[in-house]
Amino acid sequence: MCAVYKTDAIVIKNQDYRDYDKLVTLFSPEYGRISSIVKGVKKPKSKLSGIVQSFTYANFQLYSGRSLDKIVQGKIVHEFGKVRTDLAIMSAGMCILELLDKTIPEGEEYSALFGVTLSSLHLLEKGYSPSLVLRIFEAKLIHNLGVSPDLSGCANHEKEVMSNNTRSFFDPESGGLICEECFEKLKAYEKDMHISAFPIDFGSVNIIKRLFSLPVYQLRNLKLTSFQNSTIEKVLSHMLKIHFDVVCKTKSFYLTMNEN
Repeated sequence: MCAVYKTDAIVIKNQDYRDYDKLVTLFSPEYGRISSIVKGVKKPKSKLSGIVQSFTYANFQLYSGRSLDKIVQGKIVHEFGKVRTDLAIMSAGMCILELLDKTIPEGEEYSALFGVTLSSLHLLEKGYSPSLVLRIFEAKLIHNLGVSPDLSGCANHEKEVMSNNTRSFFDPESGGLICEECFEKLKAYEKDMHISAFPIDFGSVNIIKRLFSLPVYQLRNLKLTSFQNSTIEKVLSHMLKIHFDVVCKTKSFYLTMNEN
């Protein structure tokens, strides 16, 4: 990375640092997560105060430092004002930013995931279902990070498991679907211990496959029943926990704001 560089980025979070400065975490398509500092931003005449707010999409000019890059200039592309001000929408957006912060490494290209993030925030701003947008984003995040579960057959022996006439289960520890035979063996082996595997229906599996494969704009009108949304959320949350040890802390706030 050059000493001075430019990049489009989304502000993931900011926090106060010393008297007038802020620490700012950015998500860039070229560089992944960027840890940066902006000097003097809390002074009344600072021209950078608006550009470092969470959800802001902007073009930044930064100076590369040893531990923190320094934001020296910026131009706002889009502020996502409704995502910031509507609490129900903001809570879903906060989940997106938290997941990015906890999973994206520094110094790696994530141009496809950056596009997914922008599209997800635009859907929230346009009033699409926050729960649907979250499921889309979580699935795309998992897919782009290369940890998609195996939904083609039983993860243990590649046996066909999904049809309307068979019982199937999702096992996070195995990384995908398992058949009823494997589930019964798992129960017998674990006995009284907690089993992470749980039943999953044919419809939810097909929807998850679509979430992984189709572009965001083709998914914006997807209809999920309450049961499907809950099942899919459980699958995706387990995958994030297994692979990244991530539990979205802001999801409780999201559930409070969207419980109706």
